Amino acid sequence: MKKMLLLSALGAALLTSCNKDAATIQDGGLNAGLPAKPRASIPVDANGIIQKTFLSKDTIWQADGVGFVKPGSTLTIQAGTYIVAGVTKAYPDQTTGETQYIKGVIVVPKTAKIMAVGTATEPIVFTSDKAAGQRAPGDFGGLVILGQSITNKPTDTRIEGIPVPIKDVDITYGGSIAADNSGTLKYVRIEFAGFNLAPNNEINGLTLGGVGSGTTLENIQVSWGKDDAFEFFGGTVNAKYLVALSTDDDDFDFDHGYSGTIQYALSLKDPNSTNSTSGGSSDSNGLESDNNAAGTAHPTTTRPVLKNFTFIGIQNPATAKSKLKYGNLWRRASSMNITNSIIAGYDIGASF
Repeated sequence: MKKMLLLSALGAALLTSCNKDAATIQDGGLNAGLPAKPRASIPVDANGIIQKTFLSKDTIWQADGVGFVKPGSTLTIQAGTYIVAGVTKAYPDQTTGETQYIKGVIVVPKTAKIMAVGTATEPIVFTSDKAAGQRAPGDFGGLVILGQSITNKPTDTRIEGIPVPIKDVDITYGGSIAADNSGTLKYVRIEFAGFNLAPNNEINGLTLGGVGSGTTLENIQVSWGKDDAFEFFGGTVNAKYLVALSTDDDDFDFDHGYSGTIQYALSLKDPNSTNSTSGGSSDSNGLESDNNAAGTAHPTTTRPVLKNFTFIGIQNPATAKSKLKYGNLWRRASSMNITNSIIAGYDIGASF
C-alpha cells in the first residue's frame, strides 16, 4: 500500500508540475543538475567489457561509448550513484560501411547481471552529462538488458540499437529459461536517453530483450527519452511501479512474445517534447504492442498482463490530435490483458 501511495503521489506531483499543458524539462527536482562529486570513466577493455564489479556513489561514473557487463559476472551499483554519458566512441559497421558515434550505453548481456538497488531518498540515476538547463533527449545512450527467456524470435537475434560488429560480445537475446535472472533494478531513474542507429533500430531508455521472470524491476522512471521509455522484446519479466514521462515515441512497447505482468504504471506525455513521426504524422503512443513485424500468429504470442495503468496524453484536444497517435495501439497479431486502467488526453484512446 505504501508503494501504491508513493506512485499516486508521484503522479500527482508530475501532473501539478505540468502547468496544465506543459511538462517542461527545465524545471523541477528531476532536472536539478549533477551533485558536486569527482568524475571517472567506467573502465573497459579493448572490447568494451566493463572491468569493475562495483560502482560507488562517491563518484559520478562516465559511460564511454558502449560498455558491456562481463558475461557471468554481476555489476553492482550503490544507492545514490549517478552514471552519465562519457566520451563518444566510433563504431565502424562492416555490414553497412557506416560509422556510428555513440556514448552512454550500458549493456547487460546474457548470463551477466546488474544489481542497481537504490532507495526512495537515494535513487540510482542514469542521465545526461550536461548542466541543468542544457540537457536534451539523446544525451545519454540507454540501459540494455539481455536474457535467456522465451521469445518468438530465433535465439541468435541481435538486439536493436547496438552497432555491429562488436568483437567477442554476444548481443543476442532469448532462449528457453522462463525464470532467467538478469538481476535487480529498484528505485532507478533513466533520463535524456535514446539513440537512433537507423530507422526502426534504436536504443530506448530501458531496453529489455528476452529478460526472464527471475529479474526484479520495481520503481523505475524513464524521462525525456528520444525514443521509447520501456521496450520489451519478448521475455517473461514482471515489473511494478513504472513511470514514463515526456518521451518522444512510445511509453511502453511490447514485441516478439512478451508475456510478463506489469502493475501500477504511469504514462505521461508532454506537449513541449518532440514526437516521432511516420509518413509526416505523429506515431507517438502511450502503448504499442506487436506480435512480430509481419503480424503473423505464433505459439508464443505477445500478451502482456497490465494492471492499474494510467495513460495521460495532452489536455488540449487540438494539440493531442497533432502531437500524439493512440493511447493504446494493439496490432500485428498481438493479444492483451489490461484491467483497472485509464486512458485520457488522446484523440483516439485505443486501436485494436
